[in-house]
Amino acid sequence: MQTKIKLRKKIYTTILLILAFLFFIILGTWQIDKYSNQKTNKDLLISINNKPQVKIKDVERNLYQHLYREITLQGYWDYENIQFSTNIVRYGVLGKDILVPFNVVNDMNILVNRGWAPVQLIPNAVLNLKMKKTNTVIGRIYIPPKKHVRALNNNEWLGFSIESISQSVGYNMSNWMIIENAKIKIGDEYTRYSILPKEFPVNQNILVNNDIFHLGYAFTWYSFSILTIFGMIHVYKN
Repeated sequence: MQTKIKLRKKIYTTILLILAFLFFIILGTWQIDKYSNQKTNKDLLISINNKPQVKIKDVERNLYQHLYREITLQGYWDYENIQFSTNIVRYGVLGKDILVPFNVVNDMNILVNRGWAPVQLIPNAVLNLKMKKTNTVIGRIYIPPKKHVRALNNNEWLGFSIESISQSVGYNMSNWMIIENAKIKIGDEYTRYSILPKEFPVNQNILVNNDIFHLGYAFTWYSFSILTIFGMIHVYKN
């Protein structure tokens, strides 16, 4: 009787160890896939970063091919229809992204993210932008996701979509936008959020996550899977 009980425990323990082994293998493989995807994206952004500025006619011809490319446009700012994406926390401070429509010389309207500022400094940040009186914008091409967003008071949005903002301002805008003065940063650049800047708004950068951590996680999960093999050997011998 005791022999049967012992055999049953051994079988159950072995099954649990096999399931744990498979679970750890799946987690390790998942991390390898994430590493591969991030490395592909990083290599793509590095290649984009090394390309010259794109012309607007080329963007309109094949938009998705020029995602994150740098571009320079001439036109004027429509500060009468300024918008804000709110509830954005950076540097541990609640703030907003300042979104301004930009009318290009060929009558194309493009939304521009001009940067972020703390809530209490938004009026001063907007004033700083208006005082520059520039008719040029330089930035990176971005396509925001199409999603349902909640409109708040005073042209503020919890998230934003170009379609929703077009309806709010009363005229059509291109389905792509510009992140002003954005730079492509490779590696862990989140430390830039540790010290509050002196001037606002603060331009956003396009950050590429450090993919090396996924290899470390994969190594950990595969190590656990090896331990389960030793566990099965121990159960078999005893």
